[in-house]
Amino acid sequence: MEEVPLKRLRFLLFALVLVLSACGTSTTSERQPTPTNAPEVKASSPANTSAEATTGRVAFMGPYAQSFQVFVMNADGSGLRLVSDGETESLFPSLSPDGRYVAYTAVVGNNNLDIVRYDLETEERTLLTSGPDIDSQPVYSPDGTRIAFVSNRDGRLGLFIMDANGQNVRRLIDLEGETINPLGNWSPDGRRLVFADTQRDGTQTIRVVDVETGEVTTLVERNGVDTAPTFSPDGTRILFFSDRDGGMDVYVMDTDGQNVQRLTQDGDSIYPVWHPEGDGFLFTRVDHERFVIFWRGLDETTATPIPNVEGVVTSWVTASEPLADIGFEQKPRVSEALLRDAPAKGNPDAPVTIVALSDYQCPFCKEFAETTLPELNTLIEEGKIRLVWLDLPLDNLHPNARAAAQAAHCARAQGGDDAYWAMHDALFAEQATWGNAPDPLPTFAKLAQQAGLDGKALRDCVVAETYAETVEAGVQEAKRLNVTSTPTFLIGDTVISGAQPLDVFYEVIGEALGEDLRPTYTVNADIVANAPAKGDPDAPITVVEFSDYQCPFCERFYQETLPQLQPLIDEGKVRLVYVDFPLEQIHPQARMAARAAHCAREQGGDEAYWAMHDLLFDNQQAWGVANPVPVFAELALQAGLDPKALQACLESTRYDETVTSGLREGLRLGVSGTPTFFIGGERLVGAQPVSAFFSIFERLLGEPLAAPTPTLDEAALAAFPAKGDPNAPITVVEFSDYQCPFCERFYQETLPQLEPLIDAGEVRFVYVDFPLTNIHPQAFDAAQAAHCAREQGGDAAYWSMHNALFEAQAEWSTNNALDVFAALAAQQWLDGEALRTCVAEGRYAALVEQGLQLGMQLQVSGTPTFFVEGERLVGAQPFSAFEAVFARVRGE
Repeated sequence: MEEVPLKRLRFLLFALVLVLSACGTSTTSERQPTPTNAPEVKASSPANTSAEATTGRVAFMGPYAQSFQVFVMNADGSGLRLVSDGETESLFPSLSPDGRYVAYTAVVGNNNLDIVRYDLETEERTLLTSGPDIDSQPVYSPDGTRIAFVSNRDGRLGLFIMDANGQNVRRLIDLEGETINPLGNWSPDGRRLVFADTQRDGTQTIRVVDVETGEVTTLVERNGVDTAPTFSPDGTRILFFSDRDGGMDVYVMDTDGQNVQRLTQDGDSIYPVWHPEGDGFLFTRVDHERFVIFWRGLDETTATPIPNVEGVVTSWVTASEPLADIGFEQKPRVSEALLRDAPAKGNPDAPVTIVALSDYQCPFCKEFAETTLPELNTLIEEGKIRLVWLDLPLDNLHPNARAAAQAAHCARAQGGDDAYWAMHDALFAEQATWGNAPDPLPTFAKLAQQAGLDGKALRDCVVAETYAETVEAGVQEAKRLNVTSTPTFLIGDTVISGAQPLDVFYEVIGEALGEDLRPTYTVNADIVANAPAKGDPDAPITVVEFSDYQCPFCERFYQETLPQLQPLIDEGKVRLVYVDFPLEQIHPQARMAARAAHCAREQGGDEAYWAMHDLLFDNQQAWGVANPVPVFAELALQAGLDPKALQACLESTRYDETVTSGLREGLRLGVSGTPTFFIGGERLVGAQPVSAFFSIFERLLGEPLAAPTPTLDEAALAAFPAKGDPNAPITVVEFSDYQCPFCERFYQETLPQLEPLIDAGEVRFVYVDFPLTNIHPQAFDAAQAAHCAREQGGDAAYWSMHNALFEAQAEWSTNNALDVFAALAAQQWLDGEALRTCVAEGRYAALVEQGLQLGMQLQVSGTPTFFVEGERLVGAQPFSAFEAVFARVRGE
């Protein structure tokens, strides 16, 4: 998607959910099913909203076309009005106690975050802060005289307090964290503030600060999400949301952090805000990309949605009078006059209308026009949808786009809507020709002639700017609708931004029609027939993978999931077809790598292709250099091929069109990332676990399949260091990373409590290396250093070095690691220089890699991860968590 440059701020809203309880790699999470005991959701109508919920005035941040804006409404959803200006993203509103003023965060002028105050009576906006810093999350004091906020003034993140008019700013405390977490609210007496903070080691806390003394008290501290805390109106309890039971849910606790109780159980509930009387709360349930606001009584089990709005409530106060309805809707509507006059295709009475705001010079608009629109034409022809086209030329990015839009209207003047759409298609097809031309008019005239129109007349029409006002009307309507990028599609109350794949449109259109419109994907038969494949050609299931050899997620599929699919391929149940989809804008060598694989196939058929395929992924880092050809030649030699012949093949570029054909087919099918898989008409995106594939396979085969379960048997663990009796009844296997702070916490806090059980022969402890080098670059060498110590002095030396590495983690993480490793070895009465040489030579790299591979087969994605007799524990768990597992193993 292309857009006018604007600093995007939504990370402030969602960054908190990225805090994990363990050092982790990026994974794709699946939405968890709603538990059977989840709160009942009532129908969305004002009649179902309890009387308590209708009192008072609420401020919230919610979607408005392409950004988040600030709104105020009565608590039942009536009286809605837009508070922010609707142009730049605005977040975190706070109402003054009397409900008259709204303070919120916005991008102002210089693209920095500042705090703005809006007067609901006069509709005036006042800038309370202005400067190069981030000033965010204002919160009014109970008496309305002060505002607390978060800022990074002087380069130090902290909590600040100022008068309600923006004067007398003072720093209250420095924040230890690096993430701007939600500032909660004031205690009812105005003496304290509750807030959430993420500390530098990733630990999240809920803390309270005394406004006068600056004294801070920690209420909650854990390796997870505990955030958005708010004092109750009587000051005795605190609402917050947390991931402590898996998904995000609302919790309540006493103000000393004790007596924590879970209030919601759906796993998608965030940002609770107290009712002014303290007998209930509003919260937001995240439903896909929708933010549904619910009311719930504190002692009730049912939640009631607030109708006709969407967003996250951050402030709720009493008000003497309700806000009057002014007819404003959060979902902006396109002018009926524009809809009547704009070019369209489809039945005017179709039940669903798609309004496209587009730019003829935008490459993403071209992608939609050439890949998604042809697929939607079936629904248009069936009378189910109507497409209306509005112009939004982004002049600062695309200087010829406005003239192109006028050319399409000039074509329409000659031949009606049919001529318009013919010119529409031609303009996108020849975008590269006229897009950056000093004078695009000759191309416009030529395209008109090819469409059977009068080229000269069309050129004269554009020169005269006959339809300049028509195009400008679209621009102004986009501004009113707060649409700033192309392409953007309005479908009822839904906004789709960017050249999204077909299934996104089908989901929205299907919901509007009340039909299941999930597309059935069919990969071009010629592409499948000619692409390299493994498995029986007559296998009942064909998996077509669109992949990129330089993509780390494609490598993850190759490393983790493909080995688990291989048995089904060998049994003749599954055939795997590989189609190239190099993302050259981020992986510049991916196309050449794809060609190298085809050159290998030229020499030795599919067997040689798959050998090269594996070598390319195994050596992804080695060939991701400016000139990868020598590396490709070396890999060819390893595959038993002629490296010179492969190099000559690469120089000929004869497989370039083969790669391009795969790229074209992927674009036609809506592929936008790698890896993407097509299986029996279904699409699967990302480095999915094997269970996702088996779920589809079982539907297609009509029979259950037993997914392979990697086991931690003695053969798999034999190479790794262990402590304790080999015949102990319980074995604890830790997958760990010496540079991970949570692993260090386990070492410091929990391992000492396990030691007596290890010494007594009740527990055997095995350490397996799982260095996350993408975030801990010295971790791999640290793991080798421990094994090098073991080489010199056996297991005793290993565990001594293990302890020293964790004790000195901060030192070797920031300095020359090898020097520190050598010094630590000398402190353990080992030969430091010999250990340095051992690490530098990579003598134990294969063993560390073996640990990584074993962990990936077990779908370990973060450290520390523990396996205890078949059970998995993730994160720096307390000793009590291990005791509970031990009790189950013993049958207690």
